[in-house]
Amino acid sequence: MNSLALVALADSSPLDVQKSGDTLPTAAIEKKATYNGVGRIKIKTIPSDVRVQLDGDFVGTTKPDSKGGEASKALVVDNVPAGDHVLVMKRFGYEDLTVPVKVHAGKTATVNKRVNRVFRPNVEVVSNGATYKGVLVSKTYDYIVIETKPGIQRCFPIADIKKISNLETHGK
Repeated sequence: MNSLALVALADSSPLDVQKSGDTLPTAAIEKKATYNGVGRIKIKTIPSDVRVQLDGDFVGTTKPDSKGGEASKALVVDNVPAGDHVLVMKRFGYEDLTVPVKVHAGKTATVNKRVNRVFRPNVEVVSNGATYKGVLVSKTYDYIVIETKPGIQRCFPIADIKKISNLETHGK
């Protein structure tokens, strides 16, 4: 006795009758997989270390490319419902970037974006009677380096620093 299975395909008649034990051709399997209405988004940024939100939800941070290039490795977001979405990309010291993206079922939407740097001082250093505001570049036990103007860095020995203030937490 042969039993029958009912299979709905995306662009066929509503129901195709198939004998139990028969296998679907590869094309039919692919059509069936895309029928569920999801796709994916592949995101690359310049620079890397950019936090990415999809429709307000955090989905990941772009990572540096192992080849040492300027662009990040691809951050892939799977199972995104087909339709219009909004990506927001954020990194401290860079402008927030909002990108609309359309996802098609069974397809990959590709987003390659450069996030523009802005000079946003986040630290204040008082050293030998002078006060400097800038962007923290690095800090060790011996030195602190800040960018005082775009492209201009200044190194301060920790022993010479009277006070360090984090401008992000103080709201200055």
